[in-house]
Amino acid sequence: MKKLTSILLVIAFFMGFPPGKIIAEEEEVVLFDNFTTSSPNFKNGPSKPTVFSTSQSYKLIGIGTVHFNDGKGSKNYGSISLKHEDGTVYGPWQSYAPPDMKGSEKIFWIVEPNAVIKPGKYEVIDSDKDTWSWTDESGGCGLALVVANKVQEQPPPGGSGGKAKTIVLTIGKPTMLVNGKSVEIEKGKSTGPIIIKGRTMLPIRSLIETLGGTIDWNSKEQKITLKLEEISIELWIGKSTARVSGREITIDQPPVIVGGRTMVPLRFVSENLGCSVVWDAKTKTITIKFFGKLILANGGVVNSDDGLASIAFPPGFASANTSASITMVSPPKDNFSGQYKVEVSAEKSGTFSVAIKANFNFDPKKDRVLAESLDEQTGQWVKCGDSLDYDPDAGVLYFSDSFGQLSKPVTILSTSGTMQAAPPQNAKVYRAEHQQNWLDSGVNTVLPDSNFRITYFRAGKPCLGCLDDRVPDDSAWESKGSGGHNNDPTTDNYIEDLDKALNEAYKRLTEFDGGSLFQPLRTPFDVIVMDCGRGVQGETAIGGGARRRMYISCNELDDYENMKLVATHELIHVFQGQRYTNGRANTNRWFVEAVATGLSAYITNVSEGAKRDYYTGGKSGFMDYENYLWTTFYSNNARSYYTCGLFVEWMLNVHGDSAIANIYSRTEDLDLDRLSGFFSGTGTNLEEAFFTYCHNLMVNPLGGWGMNATIKANIVRDETIKPDKKFSPTKTFITYEGDIDKMSTQRIYLSAPEITRTGLLVIDSSETKDGLRTISYDLVSSRSDDYTNSDGPIDRYESTLPYRKTLNVMYFGNASGYAKKGFEQMIINQGDRRRMHAKIQYYLLLEPKKTKFERGIVEWTTGELGNIPESYIKGYNIFLNGIKVSGKDPIKPAKGTISFKHSEILRNLDDRVQIQVVDKYGNTWPYIQESKQAKIKITDVKTDISSNTFILYFTLSIENLPKGVTPTYVIHLEDAPKPLEFTKSRIQLNLQRVCPSSPFAEAEDYNIRIQAINSSTRQTIAEEKFKYTKCPIKVVDDTP
Repeated sequence: MKKLTSILLVIAFFMGFPPGKIIAEEEEVVLFDNFTTSSPNFKNGPSKPTVFSTSQSYKLIGIGTVHFNDGKGSKNYGSISLKHEDGTVYGPWQSYAPPDMKGSEKIFWIVEPNAVIKPGKYEVIDSDKDTWSWTDESGGCGLALVVANKVQEQPPPGGSGGKAKTIVLTIGKPTMLVNGKSVEIEKGKSTGPIIIKGRTMLPIRSLIETLGGTIDWNSKEQKITLKLEEISIELWIGKSTARVSGREITIDQPPVIVGGRTMVPLRFVSENLGCSVVWDAKTKTITIKFFGKLILANGGVVNSDDGLASIAFPPGFASANTSASITMVSPPKDNFSGQYKVEVSAEKSGTFSVAIKANFNFDPKKDRVLAESLDEQTGQWVKCGDSLDYDPDAGVLYFSDSFGQLSKPVTILSTSGTMQAAPPQNAKVYRAEHQQNWLDSGVNTVLPDSNFRITYFRAGKPCLGCLDDRVPDDSAWESKGSGGHNNDPTTDNYIEDLDKALNEAYKRLTEFDGGSLFQPLRTPFDVIVMDCGRGVQGETAIGGGARRRMYISCNELDDYENMKLVATHELIHVFQGQRYTNGRANTNRWFVEAVATGLSAYITNVSEGAKRDYYTGGKSGFMDYENYLWTTFYSNNARSYYTCGLFVEWMLNVHGDSAIANIYSRTEDLDLDRLSGFFSGTGTNLEEAFFTYCHNLMVNPLGGWGMNATIKANIVRDETIKPDKKFSPTKTFITYEGDIDKMSTQRIYLSAPEITRTGLLVIDSSETKDGLRTISYDLVSSRSDDYTNSDGPIDRYESTLPYRKTLNVMYFGNASGYAKKGFEQMIINQGDRRRMHAKIQYYLLLEPKKTKFERGIVEWTTGELGNIPESYIKGYNIFLNGIKVSGKDPIKPAKGTISFKHSEILRNLDDRVQIQVVDKYGNTWPYIQESKQAKIKITDVKTDISSNTFILYFTLSIENLPKGVTPTYVIHLEDAPKPLEFTKSRIQLNLQRVCPSSPFAEAEDYNIRIQAINSSTRQTIAEEKFKYTKCPIKVVDDTP
């Protein structure tokens, strides 16, 4: 082991590193060494972490680990990194074999970090823990050696002009760490971050000035203005609206003054300044990272400090301001360029371009240069990037890539104050690899009558540096699903199938729309079959690039049908070189890929299942639709622009084969302008076409080869504004608020699985002022027929926000029978000028439940309102037998119990009493068909007189008698001991005749009250009173 230590020290001390900025190297130091052991008893898999501490900054020179593994070493060389106690990770760095150690390959791992680390406690991280060696003397810790130089001054982490900052704050602590150095947040004051309603609040001056910005306070307006480069943020005390570079944004926690100090929302400010923000719930710390170069919405370029690498971000790369850096973490060596770490603060981002300087002795006929990224999970280098190309004259490798699959979840503070998982800042390490004489091991073949020369690496044959590039043998390809084109025994079936797929696509494309779309190529055209990288099925520059080649994967194609689609897609890229010049393909990347995807699906004769797998990525994960449509439709986002092929295929189905040729023949530079011009020529416009396309997505779930339903489900994505889509007895009010990007949409889906009765769903858009449009249905289905057989969108007469009145859905809930159990809505920004802001309230009015029902009184509470704000409720109406008896104005709501008294409220007849809730817009629930007031009519009145008595006859009838009700008439006489009841309408009353003694005196009257009641329920239907003289003179028809 002493020998190994010496070797490692020699390696570390005499490595040639390019000089770093503002660093003065001093003596070499061994920071950690547990190699010095006399025990030969190596064991695998350390049980304890390998840790060491430093009291100052050091520049790392070399790190070594041991993988004895019973003398077999590790399977592959992996990576080594260092993790600081605050969570900062240095590396990972790819390992290699030490020199002059033949016979011990893959036992000793060496890395050359050339990185400056800050003071603190570190853990050595080895990517292959299973074979990492430890001994009894190491105490269960993995064997490691760390060698470094002392430095006089530590540079700020990251590249790009020395502006990178890492700021760590702790709740309640008045100091913060800035690049590892403790700084007071406010000098002389014990002010630290605090949490208000789940939001971290901070006196912001220290943060903005640390980042190099400025702050201004306007006491008259109570306004804070923050500026950093081109960004300005305006906030007002107590106001929930902020302004970022002139754009208004709603914030859920406005600035406040606490103890005389102005506190602003930390996450909102930091993220809009291009920083990443990570919350650690365990330590209650917030880590803010600014990566050195600010990237605004219009894009930008970031260069490495050594000037040998750069990243370029297109317009719309991220949905918000972001910062980025590119830093060399390992120098060039042999056939490898330097290793460069790219870091970006944006959590949701698109595609960026990378350029790495790599002067190789390059032979274009035999060699290739690959872009590779380090997989942090496996420690292996994997092929990456898209549209890669190496310029041997400039010695630069160009490629495009995006973040996504390698991001690991961390814990952050969500908008609601709860904890949730989210990706950290995106980071990848890249390098260029030169593979010399690579094509020498390949086979060139031009099959009879073929338009293509295919170079490939045969299965099971030896090849130099191309083991991963060999095609599957005939048996393996047959098991996956070959096309059966095995006519030439000297050619692998995989290649015969590919040649057939390419020539069919060539014929179809050159004949498409009468040959007006593409012209024939100069043949034979070169096709290289190789390992294009994980998840990449093909890779072809527009026109075939400088070397006029197509690249098809040897290992990522699912079967022959998938091969046909991919071959057609890549061939379209070659033909697109006839339509794009002067770099226009790069600025139109979204449409370039959309046409290649949609047109290949449109013209290729494969099964629906194959097309569905093609759009979703199938087994290879080739395409990703998760960002599609809820970010700008035409954004250069690798995770969505392939899926735009669905739009192209829809457009071809609607407008015919000539659509693509017409678009390409236009002279505008931007394909968006070409599209707009094309649709104008069809009698519509791009905005209406986009709106129609979104409608098609909603009502045709099985369209797009089954993709429409998947896309719909994924449009509900953004955690900060996604509504809780389930109503419950306590949650009857849901708010959607957020910005809708230009030419994008947000889907709202609502249901009420816990509510087993029906209510009135109200959609209130009064606070949306922007002119967005909606498509709304009172159903959610996976069947197109259900939409076709419905009454259509419920907003079909008015789809522009804000609606003139509320949009309503009756009988919404999870009741059995006729009930609307789902609601879906697309909020669409169909314009391409600016993003728009939406705020829509969705609430469910339910029938109040009676808490008390006695004779003459009914009581209820406001419990059925759930969380609907008091300001939204106007009051309640009371109905008896369908007749409103509570008066013209609703009964005002009150906390606690509400009561209503009425003489006709009878015990055990509560179903005849209905309570109706009224909202501020006049919407009511439950729906009650209000009855007209029943009225008793008295006709055909006659008398039959004797001396002391008389008989009074009259006929009764009822106007507006409720349907199905049989009346009983109850006659109340003022002197009678009890009422008289009649089931017939002709009434006969035997009365006492009482005449006055004086002929000049006026006779008294009988006061008669007639009550009509429901014979079954005994509930009063109507009442009438009339008077009749006690001294009738003669028999007459005396109807009152």
